[in-house]
Formats: sequence, C-alpha cells, structure tokens
Amino acid sequence: MRYKAVICPNCGAIQATGAMGCSKCHTCNKSWNHYRKGKSVGVLREFDNPLAASDFVKAWKKQRAMEQGISIRKGANYVNVKA
Repeated sequence: MRYKAVICPNCGAIQATGAMGCSKCHTCNKSWNHYRKGKSVGVLREFDNPLAASDFVKAWKKQRAMEQGISIRKGANYVNVKA
C-alpha cells in the first residue's frame, strides 16, 4: 500500500491518506479523485509507510505556518511562530 500527502483542491488543507483513488478532506468535508484525465490532482508526494507521510505533512504545515507568520496548534496549546 502506498501512502500519500495530499492537498485539498477546494480549501488547501494538507493531510496524509492511504486512499487509493479518492480522498475526503477533514477540513471542508469535500471529496475529490486523485487522478483526472491521467494527471495527479492534489497529490504532493507518495510514501511507503504512514509515518513518513505523516512526518512530511507535519513539516509542510509547520513551514507554511512559519512563512505566513500564523499560530500553529501543538496539542492543546497554541504557539505563535512569528515571535
């Protein structure tokens, strides 16, 4: 089984998934197919294990938050990365 880091084409949320053909966004609840007319839609990268996919998504979210200067969630606490 291949695991994927995907980005929702509707809202831009990033998540890891083990889905083969389509995914459902955990943020906006929309579904989409990973491939349309032979082209990849929303698949950022594929991995052999779920931990690697999860780590990639965490790093992507952290980098994006730092670039935008927004707060990111760590457990139950919010940390301001712009500080």
